[in-house]
Amino acid sequence: MVPVDVQLYQFSVMLLAGMALGAFFDVYRTFRLKARPGAGATVVLDALFWVIATLLLLGAVFYASWGEVRVYVFVGAATGAWLYFKLASSLVLRLLRWVWRVIGRLLRLVQGVLYYVLVVPVLIAYRVVARVLGTVVLPFIVVFRLVAGLIGDALKKEEKPPIDS
Repeated sequence: MVPVDVQLYQFSVMLLAGMALGAFFDVYRTFRLKARPGAGATVVLDALFWVIATLLLLGAVFYASWGEVRVYVFVGAATGAWLYFKLASSLVLRLLRWVWRVIGRLLRLVQGVLYYVLVVPVLIAYRVVARVLGTVVLPFIVVFRLVAGLIGDALKKEEKPPIDS
């Protein structure tokens, strides 16, 4: 028979594991809500969530009770998850939404900085090169078109057959 103090320890560890799994679920739920993965990605992510959750729960069982599964181990995990969802889930979800917004703003800031550091100089260089080439090459293009037009007109006059009267 397992002493009562060991049972309380195991129950407490599983209670905390249940709360941790509840928090992990809220993190995953917030990610799915904000990222909106497609149907195929959702199936993969759901499977990955349950694999990780199972491994975490098994790790807690091995840590708390050396792999011995007792009813109070599952009761502790279920009670921990229930307590988490009743007492802390709404607060954690608000915190996660705030973190998501902050991360989104930071990513937009980084995107803007990268745009002005990488893209804008290339656009400016392109415009400068286009303007310089346009200024330098444009007279040659105009002269080429004039010469080509004169040569084309001269060739057209030579190709016309004489008109019979």
